[in-house]
Parts: sequence; structure tokens; C-alpha cells
Amino acid sequence: MAANNVQTFEQARADEAPPLELWINLSTLREVFCICSIGNVLGDIVSDALDTLERALFARNYFISPDLLLPTRQIPQYCDPLLDGIPEVIWEYKQALTDGQLRPQNPENVGVNHQDLQALVSAINDFIRAEEEFSKLYRDFHKERRAVCSLFREADDASTFWSSLRRCWKGDYQWKTAMVEEVRVYDLWKDSACSRRGMDRTPTVLRMRLAAEGLKPAWEKLLPCKFGDEQNSAFDPLRKDL
Repeated sequence: MAANNVQTFEQARADEAPPLELWINLSTLREVFCICSIGNVLGDIVSDALDTLERALFARNYFISPDLLLPTRQIPQYCDPLLDGIPEVIWEYKQALTDGQLRPQNPENVGVNHQDLQALVSAINDFIRAEEEFSKLYRDFHKERRAVCSLFREADDASTFWSSLRRCWKGDYQWKTAMVEEVRVYDLWKDSACSRRGMDRTPTVLRMRLAAEGLKPAWEKLLPCKFGDEQNSAFDPLRKDL
């Protein structure tokens, strides 16, 4: 009975498919890795706008009613500070007002140019609309870029003195990897006709860029002092005390 069990186990081992391994060209991977650097551009759009949004919402000299803001997309259970930072900041602002943690110092907007305040609210809402569509694209790109980075790190770790010497002698080289899913992403990006290569020029990204660029000047019009003045530091504590 034991022998039958051993034979069955060996047969099962023999039927197992060997791990799939693929060959990748290093120079092409480097090219794909550099192209993926457009993610830095996308990230800069979000991080700069996120900083402005925080300052615009938690300002001391005026008050934006949450009822004037459009609803944001649902925040994932495991949110990313950059990918989900914008809806999270808006949620924190609304929640702080509801819980009483944030008390507006000028709830009636006395002395505030209401036309400028309305322009700021419109800019924030335009930003919310653009961010919802942009977040889907940016999240997918973020996963693909992480896959390419994983491949690149594996290639870098696999490099040795002898492989470098052979590359100098024979030119480029290839290496074998078992990261199948990551290779599929690499295959998408290495195609020169891949639409992902022009991702930073798509209508979705352009709308997000325009919305982000429109947010800062709309906020600066409501500042009681010039941008960068020492009095501007008065805007930060409302956010930090929460």
C-alpha cells in the first residue's frame, strides 16, 4: 500500500508542469524602465495639487461649506497616501467639521470676496471630477510600473562581474526570469506603438493637469497676504491639529 502511495506521489510529481521561465533583453528593459519614468510626472501632478487642496480647505480666513463640494469617489480600505490622498483629504475635512474637531474662524465669510470664493469652490469641484477618472488610469499605471521595477531589480541583482564582462565583449545579453506576470507587462511597454508610452498626453491626464493648475491661482486670490509671506504659516495649524 505504501509502495502504491509512493508511486502515485512520484507520478504526480512527474505530471507537474515545470515552472515557466522567459528570456528578457536587458537593453529593452532599460528602455521600458526609462519610459515608465512618466510616472514621476503623474505623481508630481497629484502631490502638488494635494498640497494646495489641503491649504485651500483648511484655511483660516474663509469657510467652504461641505455641501458645496461634489461627492468624491470611495476610498479603498487600504488607501495609498498618493493614489488616494485627494479624496481622503476632502473626507477628513468634512469629517472634522461634523465631529467638531474643526471650527471655522470665519463661518460667515465676512470680508471675503464671494466671487473669488465661488471660483475656488468651482476649481475644487473641477479637480474632483478630473481626479476620479485620473485615479483609475494612475492606479493601473502604478501597478504596471511596479512590475517593471521588479524585473529591473531582479536583473540588477543577477548581474555579476562575468556577465558584465561578457556584455562588454559580446554586446547585450539576456537572462532568464520566472516573473511571468511582470514579463507580460514588460511586453506591453516594449512595443513602440503602445499607447501607454504617451500616457502623459492623454485627455484624462491633460484634464487633471488643467484642473490642478487652476486650483492654485483660485486659492491664492483668497490669501490675505502674498504667497510665501510669514503670515501664510497661519493656514497650516488647522490641518495639523486634527
